[in-house]
Amino acid sequence: MAIKFKDDWDMITRIDYLQRRIIVSSIIYYELDDSVISDATYDGLSRQLKSLMDECENVEDSKYWYVFKDWDGSTGYFLYHNLSAEDRQYLDTIAYHVHKAYKENY
Repeated sequence: MAIKFKDDWDMITRIDYLQRRIIVSSIIYYELDDSVISDATYDGLSRQLKSLMDECENVEDSKYWYVFKDWDGSTGYFLYHNLSAEDRQYLDTIAYHVHKAYKENY
């Protein structure tokens, strides 16, 4: 599943969004032992992010580059543990709310 982005989103904004979405999904999967998206959806998002990162000349400017710089798209297991404390706290909060909303609605 590929995300169709708004035309006014530049490459870095698209990469930032996908990085954040993949990290949040990984937190829910690996840290909360649950899932809010299918494996096929996760794989599609991973392929899309990997492709954008490969074609972006200034990918190092993305918010979570420091976490994704050696990422090959195959797993999100290590992403959470490579986050800074500040980013971990921020993304934990997002993951908590996404997970809670999912559980309340499905």
